Amino acid sequence: MFTKIDRYVNESFEILTSKRRDEILDSANKLISDYDRYNKSKFVVITNNQINIQSRPSTLAPFRGVGKIKLTISQNLDKTIIKCDIYPFSNSFSYIIILGLILMTIWTLVGLLISTKMNSNSWIILGVGWVGAFALTYNSLIANKKRLRNYSKGIIEKLTK
Repeated sequence: MFTKIDRYVNESFEILTSKRRDEILDSANKLISDYDRYNKSKFVVITNNQINIQSRPSTLAPFRGVGKIKLTISQNLDKTIIKCDIYPFSNSFSYIIILGLILMTIWTLVGLLISTKMNSNSWIILGVGWVGAFALTYNSLIANKKRLRNYSKGIIEKLTK
């Protein structure tokens, strides 16, 4: 729907390693089975060349990022390329922006209807509310991307050991 926003929000990077693709996928299966034994979650899907991870906060990891991580593993002659695509909020950030705009518009209309005098204090309060809402949304996006990036780098480090 909002491809420009999604292009700005999503992030990708590549890592070269000397470990073979089959070894990486075997260590991924072992890592996931160890992870599932303790967390009892089924948010990881491993296909022939991809590892899809649905990251969500839990009781034991309340500050984990919310989103989707896709690791694509391709083999060259002597090197393996791991491409990591990070989708914060699982590509639903544009809907979060729309919801925020709707709520702020309703808040503005109610604020303008309640205020009996349209003086500068009313406009200042409305302006601070709009700036605060956008700052909160933007900072949550940046913090979530950082958490997902660190989480994916930790997984890649464990896979390439």
